[in-house]
Amino acid sequence: MWFVCLVVLVVLAPPGWAQGPAAKDLDSLQRQRNQIILQEEERRRREGLKLREPTLPESLRPPQSESEEAADEGGPCFVFQDIRLAGVTRLTDAEQETLLEQDMGACLSLADINRLLKAITNVYIAKGYVLARAYLQSQDLSQGILEIVVFEGEIEDIEMFHNGERRRPALQNVFPGLTGEVLNIRDLEQGLDQIHRLRFHDGTITMEPGTKAGKTRIRVAVNRDRWVAGSLAVDNSGLSSTGEELWEGTAAGYDLFGAYESVSVTVKRTLGNPTGKRSQSVSGYLSLPYGYWTFLWSSHHFEYETTVAGLNQRFASSGTNTTHTAEINRVLHRDDRGKTVLAAFLTSKTIRNFVAETLLVTGSRRLTIGGGRLAHVRQAFGGLANVSVTGEWGLSILGALRDEDATEGAPRAQFTKWSVELSYVHAWPVWGQRLTVSVNGRGQWSPHTLYASERINPGGQYTVRGFRNVGLNGDVGAYLRNELAWTLPLPTSPWVQSAFGPVEAFVGFDVGWLATDRRDPRERGQVAGWAIGLRARSGHLFGEAIFEKRLAAPAFLEQEAEIVRFQAGVSLQGLLLAVQQPARWIGLLT
Repeated sequence: MWFVCLVVLVVLAPPGWAQGPAAKDLDSLQRQRNQIILQEEERRRREGLKLREPTLPESLRPPQSESEEAADEGGPCFVFQDIRLAGVTRLTDAEQETLLEQDMGACLSLADINRLLKAITNVYIAKGYVLARAYLQSQDLSQGILEIVVFEGEIEDIEMFHNGERRRPALQNVFPGLTGEVLNIRDLEQGLDQIHRLRFHDGTITMEPGTKAGKTRIRVAVNRDRWVAGSLAVDNSGLSSTGEELWEGTAAGYDLFGAYESVSVTVKRTLGNPTGKRSQSVSGYLSLPYGYWTFLWSSHHFEYETTVAGLNQRFASSGTNTTHTAEINRVLHRDDRGKTVLAAFLTSKTIRNFVAETLLVTGSRRLTIGGGRLAHVRQAFGGLANVSVTGEWGLSILGALRDEDATEGAPRAQFTKWSVELSYVHAWPVWGQRLTVSVNGRGQWSPHTLYASERINPGGQYTVRGFRNVGLNGDVGAYLRNELAWTLPLPTSPWVQSAFGPVEAFVGFDVGWLATDRRDPRERGQVAGWAIGLRARSGHLFGEAIFEKRLAAPAFLEQEAEIVRFQAGVSLQGLLLAVQQPARWIGLLT
């Protein structure tokens, strides 16, 4: 009898029931799922969204300064009624006119002609054509015509070597279509960026003269330490309702198929088998480059089991949340200090929640989201700044929920959402170590009421620290994370360095805010929290220990005790070394 009553309550539940304990539990679970995605994004951001200075030969680097040769200002000058440029394909007519107009019809000395040659060369260099040179051929200057020849610097051939072995197909992915083109340093930087986005890959470029004048042969040497990586870790980042202690396994492959692709899979699951509560997530990621283009695919599957409170008893609850995203992005512009990237993506989200094995209609849906993002990363004030603007629109394709039958004030499946993300990182040497300040934040705005999966959630490990099971949840809001980290001095033994990598002590202060929604009394307020801890991320042994405490929260958020978070893990290479050389590892750890 109780089961029949439950089915009626689930299917015909009034809107007010959605604010009861079950809905709050679902919100917490959605926050956990969002935290997992944020964790994956943070990991990829640390590995891939960084500017690494390409290793270029000195002959490719633009000259910093050139000493001016003494010129005989008193020498003869020549009046040129016509100044012609030969061999120019990379300057527009307007650029050529700007370069020549002030000297046309003027009386030019040899020093003036040298100045003009240097100005033409510098325009090429500023555009990235660093091998271009303007020069004079033998000619009779008394005829009133000055002809300047430009060697723009053409690529005759590109050769790629992997650990000394020649590889031809990979060129099509990282340096496509460059053979026969004028050499532009930005094209080479982009290719090296695509190589360096893979872990354990380091590329350098050397040059040699081509078989014809004005042509250059490029040699790309890639040293690859290894092509697979993996790790095992345990932490306590879960929810109380589904189990706080989790284990995590990650496997990644780099350039497995010769296309400079990157693929990774991460599995995260409740540690042990606690009665009545469990969570598990599986995430997959693929990245495939093609010159200035990159194709990305990511999939996340999250499932849980827990119990929710009813009127007189608790019921078993379970659910799944699956997200697939396809993205393509292109570098629109780059120079020696930054780059601008435009991306377009399509996302499908399927959410299913059950109570006593009965589908909770109000808590289950499929959404399809299309969007675009414009991002710019730049070296600024001695640090690295990153800003991105993203627009997202709910679509009614691929079986997505439609708003045709939606009631007034109900969440929208066809929505509009805008978000802005900002970050800045700056490091200084202090007492032989590194002091790093980092600031990153995110803001979101939407004119519509959104489903929980599309809302911003200030309060959690990757938003505002000091919160575990509760937090804010709204359509319009923002959060800001601030951190000061200092690299601790460690023994200089190579074994210690490879085992732990840099170890940081850090302190953080975070704040978050939601705009007030008059239709929802819980969609408002500010949160704040702070954290202090130690972490090691890049060695064979990695982990962190963090103390978090919330400083401010609205009264409607349940009280939580201070949080102590931990993570301990070992890389695949660390495991192999432990098997091969156990004595050294035991000595290191003891």
